[in-house]
Amino acid sequence: LVGRCQVLAAVEVFFEDPTGVLEITGTPGTGRSTMLQTAGRIADARRWKVLRSGADPSFSLSPLYTVRQLLIQVLSMGNKSPTLEELRVRVASSGLSSEDTHALVGLFRPNRALQVEDTLVHYEELMASAIRAVESFIQDNGPLCVLLDDATDYDGGSLDFARRLCAAADGTNLK
Repeated sequence: LVGRCQVLAAVEVFFEDPTGVLEITGTPGTGRSTMLQTAGRIADARRWKVLRSGADPSFSLSPLYTVRQLLIQVLSMGNKSPTLEELRVRVASSGLSSEDTHALVGLFRPNRALQVEDTLVHYEELMASAIRAVESFIQDNGPLCVLLDDATDYDGGSLDFARRLCAAADGTNLK
């Protein structure tokens, strides 16, 4: 419990500090997820919008699972993958371009995960569009706190997105 008090104090300071990223580490069973939930409550109390995502619960390392789950929230799609038309409407209503729709459609193709034939160029476009979607969400909704749980279990693409999101975190509007 002493360690938790220190982490809780660090979380409180985190929201007062311009630092953009806080990592809560520890061995399994030490309460990391509970502390992340507490961070979410603190962010919510400070009127930050809070979005959550974690690793693929099936442990199958579905490509870009975490990215897909965050974008479902960012684009206000409920708990489902959208049809192409729903994606176009959501992307347009978020102020993103048709190019962003084209880049993001790979995340939501029914019955098809991203494959090796999906080029590096497309991957980079997808990542850039996903970051733009988060930035657009912030413009429309105010400060955003993204809580990423169990990152050690993420697939490579989701880890890459998490790193890019951390690099974009300015501490003022994105934590």
